[in-house]
Amino acid sequence: MTELPYIPPRYPSDPVSHELLVLFLDAVARVTEAFREFRDEIVAAYRAEKTHPTRQWDAWWRRWKFDGFKDYELKCQISSHLVRVMHIWSADPSEAAKLDVSCGSRTYVPAVGPPERHTAPTTMTWEPWDYQVESWDAYEAHWLAAFKAILKKQKAPFEVRLRRGLKPYNRRIRTRSNALHDFEWLAPSICKGWTDERIARAYHLPKKLGTDVVKKARYALRQHGFSTHGK
Repeated sequence: MTELPYIPPRYPSDPVSHELLVLFLDAVARVTEAFREFRDEIVAAYRAEKTHPTRQWDAWWRRWKFDGFKDYELKCQISSHLVRVMHIWSADPSEAAKLDVSCGSRTYVPAVGPPERHTAPTTMTWEPWDYQVESWDAYEAHWLAAFKAILKKQKAPFEVRLRRGLKPYNRRIRTRSNALHDFEWLAPSICKGWTDERIARAYHLPKKLGTDVVKKARYALRQHGFSTHGK
């Protein structure tokens, strides 16, 4: 199972820990287009103009609703970290290409976003057996190998999820969220204004149970300083 960095107990007056801040921003980069826009608009403008792109920055900040957090100090922390990201991405395009928002401080294995159920179907062009060209055994072996290759391709993304610590969904026992999913659910809640119900649907969770799991996850993060307006 994926392990998060140790976070000491937090008192209400404490700022959000840097480790959790990076986890949140990394989730935003994973499940929204926010940091692709940050790279293509803000970093590009900074690189071209050599000054802070205030107009693009303010528009981006409003568009992705970072003012949804109640804590003024948290918003300052986010802004300060994003300035570092802008400088690093401007100097190192490879970091920008990876959408790496950690500024070299990542100490965890990221989750991989909601599962994609409705992917494009894999097709096979079926060729009838020609007994004059090959034996039945050779024909059968050829198509069995082709079919197994398709099955392997379908299974590969889920094997990646398992290696990264995300357990398959189990309808009977799933009553708690994966710790990294908490941030993936907070990201669209803040940046897209999604409801708990919509987030649960995106992750294919059962309607009532899934909504409760997402709500509890957001509440848990609120205890770590991620308090939002009206939620």
